[in-house]
Amino acid sequence: MKSDNNMNEIEIRKLLLDFYSNELNTHSRLITGFSVILFTLFGVIQKINENEIYAQIIACFPFFLVSFSLWYLFFRHFFYGILANACIMKEFTKEELIDTGTAERAVANLASKRKILHCVPFEWFRRKKKNGVTLCIVFSFFTVILLLYIISCQSP
Repeated sequence: MKSDNNMNEIEIRKLLLDFYSNELNTHSRLITGFSVILFTLFGVIQKINENEIYAQIIACFPFFLVSFSLWYLFFRHFFYGILANACIMKEFTKEELIDTGTAERAVANLASKRKILHCVPFEWFRRKKKNGVTLCIVFSFFTVILLLYIISCQSP
């Protein structure tokens, strides 16, 4: 009986870690792709004539969307990293090894005590909570303001 329970724990841990590593890889690829788009948009916005302020403002909207996506993916990347770490550290009980869903909830409960980058609550990015989206919107807004500042400093 002990070996069946131990094998079950290994299988469940492997399934969870496979899922978390796939999510980490997917988010990493998306971050790379959106970063390329972000720098392309930055180059396009720099080429717009400085006298055309409305064109710059309109061009900032896609920049805002891409920067929002990057911030959200960045935090979700840390989210799945914390889950993978919790899965490795978790010592499962017999009740938690009944199925993968129960084990996943136990890992999420352990991970929920941690913070992303030591300041953002883990729960903000679990199941698309509004707080996480709001944080990404604020960061995106400041990213666009930084972009406009950089462009204005480069103008003669």
